[in-house]
Amino acid sequence: MRCHELRSAWLVFILFIVAAGCSGNGNDSDDGGSDDGGSDDGDSGDRGDGDECCADDSSGAEDDDRVVDCGFVPEVKWHSLGEILQMESADGKTCVWLQREDQCPAGMICKAHPFEFQAIRIGYGGEVVSINEPAMLSWESTHHNWSDVGEATTATTVYRLEGLSMGHAYELSASGEASFGAILLEPFEP
Repeated sequence: MRCHELRSAWLVFILFIVAAGCSGNGNDSDDGGSDDGGSDDGDSGDRGDGDECCADDSSGAEDDDRVVDCGFVPEVKWHSLGEILQMESADGKTCVWLQREDQCPAGMICKAHPFEFQAIRIGYGGEVVSINEPAMLSWESTHHNWSDVGEATTATTVYRLEGLSMGHAYELSASGEASFGAILLEPFEP
């Protein structure tokens, strides 16, 4: 997703430069260039500083605008059947890191790989919730693992992940004290 966004940003930038050159007005291109490039670059630059970006924010009203840090490991590459999944929303305000163990017996071909859900970190609204108690985690494998469902429960909230796009994306939702509708999460790519 980030590569696609980067390509789109470059395309807009190039089209803007071409259009600005055709207009012959240097002042218009300076104002437009600041608006297009400045805010987008600042947003993506803050992605790695989840805790630092929010340290000075004492207002609870802006919690949903905070960028969160789920502790992603850049060396872990996405695979829909991977034992570590790292995913985030396009705006970087929601993330999930999860660990699961593939229970498909060695040498067997499993049409639905059974997984044991071991741990999850969910970042939303400026907060990160960590759950690693087996009794609070469940994973339901589906045919080819295309629409698996994982649930993580705290004393007050049930978080639900639902597989999309043949297991290459997930939707995260929550019910209970922390409640929000489906948020599209796609693989984290450093």
